[in-house]
Amino acid sequence: MSDHPHPRAVVGPGISKRQLDSRVGIPLTIDKKAPRLYLGISFRLEADEFRKYLMVTSSVQVLSLAGDLSGELLHYDYERGKGDYPEAHVQVCASSQEWAKVRRVDGQSRVLKRLHLPVGPRRFRPSLEDLIEFLVVEKLVVGRAGWEDVVRSGRESFRKKQLRAAIRRDPGTALQVLRDEGHI
Repeated sequence: MSDHPHPRAVVGPGISKRQLDSRVGIPLTIDKKAPRLYLGISFRLEADEFRKYLMVTSSVQVLSLAGDLSGELLHYDYERGKGDYPEAHVQVCASSQEWAKVRRVDGQSRVLKRLHLPVGPRRFRPSLEDLIEFLVVEKLVVGRAGWEDVVRSGRESFRKKQLRAAIRRDPGTALQVLRDEGHI
């Protein structure tokens, strides 16, 4: 990170200093078979206002049919401070006759893949582990032996980091809960 007023980093497969927006998917397979699905991930990170902690300012997790992430099926997005739709949301790239009947007030068709379905507040949004669990449990991919423990551990780590961040932002409520429960 640099001495920029808001140091930042971008993390994901295929991302470099020259190309900060990669469209490289990770093949989802554990054998020699050609993958049916690809996972695209990207995280933009910045130092918090105290320049003490690294925070995610945006992230995307894409499930796609192709390695270049074309043929997108769905994606989870998180965009900190987004005002015109929910910060944490999922968009599903699908269609149906039922959705084709849904119209906006101005008469425009609402395409499902353009709708931002909320998936929780900033601190308790879905993690990458949630998407991985979905893929394995729904039998869209085959998980390696022990995948459940890895997902559980990663999810727990993510949740604890989010809880710590929430407590830093609202220590009064955390103290009150601890007092109410007789912990202090």
